[in-house]
Amino acid sequence: MTVSGLSLSGPKAGNYVLAATSVTTTADITPASITPVVSGFTGGVYDQAAKTQTVTITGVGSDGVLYTNSVTGTNAGSYSKAWSYTNSNYIITPSSGTLAFTITPRNALAAYIGNTYFVTSGSSATSAQVTLTASLQDPTGFGLVGATVSFYDISSGTPKLLAGNVKVSPVSGGSVNTGTASTIVTLSTGQYGAESYQIETIVTGNYTNDAQPLTDKTVTMSVVQPVGVNTIKGAGTIARLSTVVGTYAPSGPTAFSVGVSYNKSLTNLQGQVKLCLPQADGSMITIKSNSLTSMTAANLSIGKVTTINAKASIFRVNQDGTSTTIEGNVSLRFDVVGTGSTARVGFTILSGSTLRYSNNWIYDSVAKAWKTDFQGLVTGSGAVNVG
Repeated sequence: MTVSGLSLSGPKAGNYVLAATSVTTTADITPASITPVVSGFTGGVYDQAAKTQTVTITGVGSDGVLYTNSVTGTNAGSYSKAWSYTNSNYIITPSSGTLAFTITPRNALAAYIGNTYFVTSGSSATSAQVTLTASLQDPTGFGLVGATVSFYDISSGTPKLLAGNVKVSPVSGGSVNTGTASTIVTLSTGQYGAESYQIETIVTGNYTNDAQPLTDKTVTMSVVQPVGVNTIKGAGTIARLSTVVGTYAPSGPTAFSVGVSYNKSLTNLQGQVKLCLPQADGSMITIKSNSLTSMTAANLSIGKVTTINAKASIFRVNQDGTSTTIEGNVSLRFDVVGTGSTARVGFTILSGSTLRYSNNWIYDSVAKAWKTDFQGLVTGSGAVNVG
């Protein structure tokens, strides 16, 4: 504070002694130091309620609140908002920053409940309209508000999106924590008229099923053409028997597809056989033929038996949908007796002398040898048609 220009005078100039013509006084007011306060939500699991984080700057004395700002979010995701404030009367530390928090998706369980076997409208049709359907559950009993579903094909080891962000609808009259999602996609029969897909159901939006084992949220689906002459086309599922053996003996049912045929001159065998074996660790072993060597047929006492021999590769589909190659040049033998939905099948996979998989390894008292026996398909899972 400064006071200047002060002078002393009287009626008669000689009556006074002038000591000073002016006086200057200085006083400093130092800015107050204050710290912003961040309060409110800092992060957590989605629960349908709006979440807010606020920054507040409060002055001294009667100044009260000088500044406030906030960021709000409800759905799963990351939220942020920059803020900044200055005031010449205050030293504010910090004077700027970013409000931020993350609402993590809630855990859910998903299961595929649609059909897994589709036949095209005719022998010349190379694709089919396929309805993908899944059911969902929130195991904590919470509602499935904001849940969506994405369907992926992970059969190649590189996840391929078939349909994304499919809306989940609550089950009318049911528990609020259950819902369904359904959509229609077009899937091809592949190069050889029979193609299988490993359909993984992934929960998105405000929910996630990342922690759910891969085998619980994945099914094998097949799309096939009607069978022609000198052709085997089909797909299905076989149950896990107590007599299943091998390095990659599955922990549950095995799904398979087959599409094999000779060309018109019967000189070139083309096609593919594929198996999907769920494992106890949650991964999936896939065995896929890559070189067919023979297809033969014999009329036996049990009926007409058709046998396909091929070379194949084995790879593992991991929990995240990626694949790891295990080995190639293994021997694959596929046997089928009969035709249609009542056909019975047998699979024998060998790597050198090591048995990698047999679906039904039993002792044949007639042949006096251990070998793979036939096994029927799970009812309604598909059919193997022999032309």
